[in-house]
Amino acid sequence: SVWLIAFALFFVMAANVSIGSYLPTALASRDISSGTAGTMAAVYTIGNLLGCFVAPVLIRLLGSQKKALALSALLAGAGVAFAWKIQILFLLAAALFLTGIFLGGLIPTLLGLPVQLPSIGPVYAGTAGGLVGTIQLLGAVLMPGHILAPLAGGNFTALYLLAGGCLLISGILSLQIR
Repeated sequence: SVWLIAFALFFVMAANVSIGSYLPTALASRDISSGTAGTMAAVYTIGNLLGCFVAPVLIRLLGSQKKALALSALLAGAGVAFAWKIQILFLLAAALFLTGIFLGGLIPTLLGLPVQLPSIGPVYAGTAGGLVGTIQLLGAVLMPGHILAPLAGGNFTALYLLAGGCLLISGILSLQIR
């Protein structure tokens, strides 16, 4: 389960860094001014922050962390893949904000899981957390610039479809955690 959590976070961070790093450039490629593109990136980031507070509410509403993780990953994946293409600025901002909320809630929820595992608990939480954090960081560093962007070949549509796919993988992994 620790490995599942680690790789779920690996893929979450791959998507999160991909959208955060390339969003202003992707929007500018659509002839959106750099100021507006920066504002849209900020809207996504604010949503990401609020996701930390929304995730526990979603877990409580669904009655299951696994369901909340899977639903958040699915919605965030769709948002990462398609939100940046929306033409109407108000709707673009709303979609990026919601994408940020759903993606942002995945990170703290997944990070809190190792200590909840019966075989880990507080005794081994530090070791499990270290492993999870290392794999998570690899996803943030390796995937966006060294794997996803080269695979996309400069095509933002392909990049964000790949990043959205990373979130789908994360959701599938989350459902497997015991």
